[in-house]
Amino acid sequence: MTGVLQMDAMLGAGAAALALLWIMALAPWISRAASTRLRASLCQDIEATRSAQAHELMPRVLAAPAQRRVFWLLAAVWSIGFAALWLRVGVSSWSAVAYSLFFAVLFVASLIDLDTQLLPTPMVGAILWAGILAALTGLVPLSLERAVLGAAAGWILFSLPNLILTAARADATPAVGAGDISFLAAAGAWLGPQQTIAAGCLAVVFASLVTLGLRIARPAAQAHTLLPFGPLISVAAIAMLCFDPYHHFMA
Repeated sequence: MTGVLQMDAMLGAGAAALALLWIMALAPWISRAASTRLRASLCQDIEATRSAQAHELMPRVLAAPAQRRVFWLLAAVWSIGFAALWLRVGVSSWSAVAYSLFFAVLFVASLIDLDTQLLPTPMVGAILWAGILAALTGLVPLSLERAVLGAAAGWILFSLPNLILTAARADATPAVGAGDISFLAAAGAWLGPQQTIAAGCLAVVFASLVTLGLRIARPAAQAHTLLPFGPLISVAAIAMLCFDPYHHFMA
């Protein structure tokens, strides 16, 4: 018994070290590299703007000081999320490995969205199919049926209201980006239908509070700023998994 406890302690310490390395070093580096490639691709694809600079075509969402503050806030949320999830499923289980990879990709996608207001399609697709495969193989305590229903719930929750709101607007601009809709659907494959709906609603509440706070703090600067929704979806998904209001891990 003592040997087993020592092994779990060693695995926990190693997992915590890897998570901190990912949060503090690897994930920011990967997100910066991906954002640079997205900007370079945009310069090459738009024929009429070849002479423009990358930062002119795709300006940064936040200034450097604000980006640093948001990064530290997200790093704290992810660290707490990792710790809470490991306590729930056990650091030496395959579920912990699967969910840790899910959290890690969510973190990178959130940083990219904060930098470019884009969510790379290959990354979103990888989250979706990895969630379905994890449910199919039993890596996570979620049935394949609930994984598919979770993805469908995420797509329906944002896409149908988005169509209505877009049609109601004079300029026909979408209320929510297509990448955000796909992102919630991909996260839904890991959450299940009830938690996906709850996570989507929670993300909307987060967005409303952040938007209100920004308009109060800087009404002129934030009047025409679009809020990246990917990080809020990620935080809401992690909150649902860690809080587990629908007994996800008891299903």
